[in-house]
Amino acid sequence: MVEDRHVIETLGKVRVVIENGEITEVGESEMKYCPMFHAMHKVDELNEEFIRKNINFRIKDFGMCTPQRVIEMDDLVTVGIS
Repeated sequence: MVEDRHVIETLGKVRVVIENGEITEVGESEMKYCPMFHAMHKVDELNEEFIRKNINFRIKDFGMCTPQRVIEMDDLVTVGIS
């Protein structure tokens, strides 16, 4: 049973559905390359594998889309923790 459902648009305008803290759907990216992600993560293509890995990191590391989410962090620019 789905108790907690989030639909977000992220990483190249990709629709991602997160239910009960787990990714249940990853849409198709409208953007295949991002200079920022290339510089930070050496990613040449914003594909489903990278998107899943990135969103899972956000869920596990700071609780994005979960009741355990971290709202304030120590870094000056916290990106993607809505």
